Amino acid sequence: MKVKEKFPLFGETNLFQLMNIHRPFLWAEIFTPLQMDNYFILAIGEHRLNPAFDSVTNETIANMLAEMYVEKWNKIYTSVYGNEFILGGFSETITENYEEDTTQTETENNTNTNTVSAFDSNTFENNEKDTIANSKSNTGTLDGEKTRTRQGYKSNYVNNINTLLNIFANKFIYDIIISDVKKVLVNPIY
Repeated sequence: MKVKEKFPLFGETNLFQLMNIHRPFLWAEIFTPLQMDNYFILAIGEHRLNPAFDSVTNETIANMLAEMYVEKWNKIYTSVYGNEFILGGFSETITENYEEDTTQTETENNTNTNTVSAFDSNTFENNEKDTIANSKSNTGTLDGEKTRTRQGYKSNYVNNINTLLNIFANKFIYDIIISDVKKVLVNPIY
């Protein structure tokens, strides 16, 4: 029996979906179990299934593989990408404490002088001058606590997404996960 006959491409008992139900993958939101099933069947679907698994249910195989490997894969994923996940944003809270009856005063003084050029005067004198003085004063009383929260993403957010998907697809899945599953399920050829 071939691997694709035991685990049909669009079947309801796909291997990685069943494994994810038994022991969830940390990366399941980025690279879904359905995508993993599709790649797995397209990559090794033509290989001969180990005869020991011919009469075993797909759920039993998935549970066995999940117990064997998912913890290992999650640890590798965590060690490569960290617990915080490289795409994560930041959040900071700024708290300002004011003692009771703290008075804050802001004063602003402006003086503007408007002049007119003397090109139309016979004496060429600048005798039309306006001086305007503005003064503003703001006084307030602050007491208690003021808290501000700021949130956002790190500056290289989009680059980190691309890097993560490239590394994950090119290294992690191809080399580790599929080879681990292949070692168990595929009939070895000597």
